[in-house]
Amino acid sequence: MSSTSQHRPQRARWLAGLVATAALAGLTALPLVQVSSAPPTDTGKKGRHFRLAAPYDFTAETHGHKFITRTADARAAAERLGAQLVADYGTFQLYRTESDNTSAFGNIAGIEIADEFNVVHLNVPINTTSRGAQELAEAGKAAQERLRPGGKRLHVVQFAGPARPEWFSALQKTGVRIINYLPHNAYLVYGDAASLERVSQLGEDARQAGDTTKVTKSFKQWDGPYLAAFKLDPSTAEVAPEGTYRYAVQLVADPEPTRQPSNWRKASSANRPSRSIRLPIS
Repeated sequence: MSSTSQHRPQRARWLAGLVATAALAGLTALPLVQVSSAPPTDTGKKGRHFRLAAPYDFTAETHGHKFITRTADARAAAERLGAQLVADYGTFQLYRTESDNTSAFGNIAGIEIADEFNVVHLNVPINTTSRGAQELAEAGKAAQERLRPGGKRLHVVQFAGPARPEWFSALQKTGVRIINYLPHNAYLVYGDAASLERVSQLGEDARQAGDTTKVTKSFKQWDGPYLAAFKLDPSTAEVAPEGTYRYAVQLVADPEPTRQPSNWRKASSANRPSRSIRLPIS
């Protein structure tokens, strides 16, 4: 998996303490968050919970499994059971199966279940094979069509396995800006409607020039919008409703002119050079 790390941006580590990553250009009317004691999708913390306002359940109606083989005998056994090769990484091979029954695979020596490769970790984990993830992807496509000319937004794209050099290169060629790596095998990207449309089509021809992995399906597993809800640290749901608090806000530095809200321009300019903004809790 060393080929993955060399293609991550210099500081492209997932920031577990991320409070906000905001793109002020091309914001869309996608669901925000609510605070609830019994959310359908939450962080698992006690007390007040972080919840998506939209009815996305990222754990229900998942399908298929992934696993790793490390020996020739394990590979042969996996293929006899109908598994499909995702990619050959030399020291191991990654397979997928559409079957929901893993018992047959789990009993074969040299096979390791790798279902974590179906999950993207934001402030809530997203199983990208789930019904909720597919609904979110469809909502993102609709929002993309409403994106104003020249507008840009943040987006998440997940590869079917650890990023191979040719996969990462294909992502770069879509024209999006790669912001950060997200576990597992995903990237936070920033782009306009045209580049995001190219992302949505990424890997449709899995046997494109330079791809020697013999994959049977697209190397892109999933892509969807980076909701406003995903930008907030879950701890923000636990603060007292009154008072003033200091938050770190991370922005995408876009050199192109954007129509930023005037209150954000005033707030950011008033707090230079510290780049911190005091936002009252209303």
